[in-house]
Amino acid sequence: MTIAELVAAPTRRQTPLKTLAHVEYQLRVLGLLCAAAAEGPTKLTTPGSLDVWSRYITLQRGSLGCAACERAALDVADSLDVEVATGTSIRKMRNQVFHGGPDPENVDLDALYRVVSDNADRIVAIYEHGHVTHLEPLFILIDGELAALNDYSEGSATYWPRHGQVTDVTRPEILEALQKLGPQSGDRLLESFALDIQKDLRGFAERDSIQTLVVPPEPIVARWDLRTSSGTIQRVDRFEIGVDHDRIWCTESGPKPYKAFLADICNWDLLKERLLEELEERIKAEGLISDELFPDLKRHVPDVPARVRIADGPLGDGGDITITQACERITARTGIYSSYTNLITLTGEAGSGKTHSLLQFARESLSPGGELRPIAIYISSSGTSANSLDTLLEARMAPTLILNKSSVLALCRVGLAILVIDGFDELLGLRTYDNPLTGLKQILDPLRGKGTVVLSARSSYSEARLRQNLEFHATLDWPPYVTTLELLPWQPEQLEELTSRLSLHVTGEATSPEVRQLLTTPFFCLAFAAWARSEKPLEFLQFVVDTYLQRERRKLKGQGGDELFGSELLAAIFSEVAEMAARNAVPEISEEDLELAASQAMDRNLTPEEKRRLIALCGVSAEWAETTSRSSSRTSRSPSIFLLGRSPGCRSTRLSH
Repeated sequence: MTIAELVAAPTRRQTPLKTLAHVEYQLRVLGLLCAAAAEGPTKLTTPGSLDVWSRYITLQRGSLGCAACERAALDVADSLDVEVATGTSIRKMRNQVFHGGPDPENVDLDALYRVVSDNADRIVAIYEHGHVTHLEPLFILIDGELAALNDYSEGSATYWPRHGQVTDVTRPEILEALQKLGPQSGDRLLESFALDIQKDLRGFAERDSIQTLVVPPEPIVARWDLRTSSGTIQRVDRFEIGVDHDRIWCTESGPKPYKAFLADICNWDLLKERLLEELEERIKAEGLISDELFPDLKRHVPDVPARVRIADGPLGDGGDITITQACERITARTGIYSSYTNLITLTGEAGSGKTHSLLQFARESLSPGGELRPIAIYISSSGTSANSLDTLLEARMAPTLILNKSSVLALCRVGLAILVIDGFDELLGLRTYDNPLTGLKQILDPLRGKGTVVLSARSSYSEARLRQNLEFHATLDWPPYVTTLELLPWQPEQLEELTSRLSLHVTGEATSPEVRQLLTTPFFCLAFAAWARSEKPLEFLQFVVDTYLQRERRKLKGQGGDELFGSELLAAIFSEVAEMAARNAVPEISEEDLELAASQAMDRNLTPEEKRRLIALCGVSAEWAETTSRSSSRTSRSPSIFLLGRSPGCRSTRLSH
């Protein structure tokens, strides 16, 4: 796209309101060309408005160094005073509309079109006269499309293409070049607020319907079309900055916090009801699995709050607290702006109760009342065919008929929602398993240093990859602040309370150390009780592996909802895996060998979907190092499947047939 295409007049079929907005865009492009022609420090003010750009062109047109081009630039700046309706100029009409007045009526469409057409011709002639030698950094290419500078700060810049949304840019060379030009800030607080309003509304508004007006000291005015299940609602909303820099929504009943605006447009009470309905279905499904695996045993589990060890930081001092207390601290800090996204990682062994704890956290947050307390939006990757957070968020929010990915992140940015992603390690695909922040970038970048995200992952994954990778989070454009919560194993007294209810004995020489080590989580305690009652000839470790596989296979569903792998098939696959590992005397195998083991067990090649889901469940480690397989003489660059720590219950137990 060229300068000519940026400023070209729209078709006559376009609404007058959008054509008015294009006049402002034309003035922006010409103002930036005047700044570029100066080839040095500029008095440019960003992001600017219609009147700001008109004044800038009038004062800075001399940088063009050409009498004809200076006259043409002045004509563009003065075009705001052209009447396009009786007694109404472009300037007056735009200000009227964007201050909440009625849409323009009786507009002379021919006159309006002549203005934008003449402006386009003048701007193109000025540019083609050769006064500008370098468009960067005031204009840059984004995805092959030329975009004009919208706003600039030392940490980031935003660019505005002819079509589409404003785009954030953090490329160091662009920011350094802009810093040398020294653009000035306008009313930074008000203008930054206006940009955030635009970002937040994208998840609720009809495409290309958002238009804002910033003319300090007047309130910000946003005209936009609210998208609802029953149609489109045209809205005009006003906002201002309070004496304490509070962001305020101006309503007929008086000022309200900005978050109340977002709660209003997403129909807060209805949203909570729909999210709770879906959550209860999830809780019911989890209960059915437990009832199937452990009939008549779950009710004997003592109501003992899970405890977590919380790392030093804003949430604690490294001590042990209950998971309920930890969730209360997370909620209390959600609305506090800290210049970074709070990333909370909840880790624990398989069966330790991560899912149960997070479901209860979400359920409590969605209970009726509570005014505008943050809600926990629970997203589970278990059994999903989604291969990215983008697709997972869109799929999970579709049933609400209110939210999508953009609107969820808008609620997170203002502290109205906490995004909870359960089973994050099971979602990741092959190329992102060793680099979890690559998978998180899809939400960390739009959050722009705000909001709270909770991730759960198995301890084995956390130790092998997550913690290691998070040490390098400072290399991200919007690095999060990471706090680790570790679910602690059951204490001996908790285990004794359960086993005494079931008349079981797990102490003494009758129980091996391996078994006692497993019995530190609710799942494996119940598995032990079920084994003791079953009177089956199987050894406990074999029984618990079978039970664990029966539980985990539900996570391996295809897009049609059918299970990709049954318990017997999984057992056969892991039998092959264990034999490979034992034969090679290593605790890990390559991804290629995992696929081979599964193919041998299934007597056919895996489909791409089967391969991706099996890798996610087993834990692929894509180190891409040169390794030589002991079972062959070839050298290959392939990821490894870690077996230690992936097996149920403890990191020292290997899966075996």
